[in-house]
Amino acid sequence: MLGMALIPLLRSKETDLYNRLLSQRNFMEKLIAAIKSEKISLKPTEDSGWKALQAMKEKWKQYRLHLERWERDWKELSIFYGYSKELRRLTYTTNPVEALHRQMRKMTKTTSIFPHDESLKKLERRAYQGG
Repeated sequence: MLGMALIPLLRSKETDLYNRLLSQRNFMEKLIAAIKSEKISLKPTEDSGWKALQAMKEKWKQYRLHLERWERDWKELSIFYGYSKELRRLTYTTNPVEALHRQMRKMTKTTSIFPHDESLKKLERRAYQGG
């Protein structure tokens, strides 16, 4: 009898937990969108990136705690400014890698067994070349 009385309480706690997790997810999605909109990683120099971070911290006060972590770890985070803009853009996005994986899945999903390693390598080369 006592167990039945606990069910609404447990469901209430599950709902609260779910709502908190959903709220945190929404918060993180908004933070990521704000970071992308400021384009800190696409700034041409480390100094301009630092200034963009400071400007973002003033503009987006609700993310102050997260951005203070960026400030604290700036020495490690700013290493990528030593690379060319093109290379930084590639590390910033995974689209080329995802496109290659998608092409590989498309090429291999119709074949469940490869008679030997060379046949798989041949298919990989064809997928890599876009054919």
